[in-house]
Amino acid sequence: MADVSPESVALLHAAEELSQTHRISTASPRPIPAWSQVGAVAQWLHDARLACTTAAPEASKAAEWLLDNDYQVHRALRQIEQDLPASFYERLPALADDGGAASPRVFVLAHHLLRLTRMQISSGTLVRFLQSYQRKSPLSIAELWAFPTMLRIACVEILVS
Repeated sequence: MADVSPESVALLHAAEELSQTHRISTASPRPIPAWSQVGAVAQWLHDARLACTTAAPEASKAAEWLLDNDYQVHRALRQIEQDLPASFYERLPALADDGGAASPRVFVLAHHLLRLTRMQISSGTLVRFLQSYQRKSPLSIAELWAFPTMLRIACVEILVS
C-alpha cells in the first residue's frame, strides 16, 4: 500500500477497532426507523420538497440540492423497500447492547463509514473499510449483501435528521 493517505490509515484503523469492540446479540435486530417507516420518510420528503419552493435565502443551497436530487432519494426509498424484506432483516446479526437487541451490525458499520468519510465514499474506500473490519470479525454473506441497502438507509436517516 504505497502512497496511502493519513485519512485512509485512520479509516482502516477505525474499522479494526470497531471489529474488536462489537459483540453480536442472540436477539433479532430492532427495527431501524428509516427502514420500518419508509412511508413516513416519503411523506417527509414530499413536505420538504414543498417547503423548498419558499426556502429562506440561507437555506437556498440545501433546498436547491433537495429539489435537484428528489428523484435520487425516491429511488433510494424504493430500493430500500424492495431489497430488504422484513424476513431477511430479522435474520441479520445485531450488535449487543445493554438493553437487549440493537441495530444490525451492518447498519452500524454503514453509519460509521459515512461519518468517518464525511459521506464521501468510493468503492475502493468501502472495500478497504470492510476488509479491515473483517480481519478480526468476518461478516456473513447476508450482511455483505445488505450493506448497500444499509448505506442507503443511513443516508436517508442523515438527510431526514
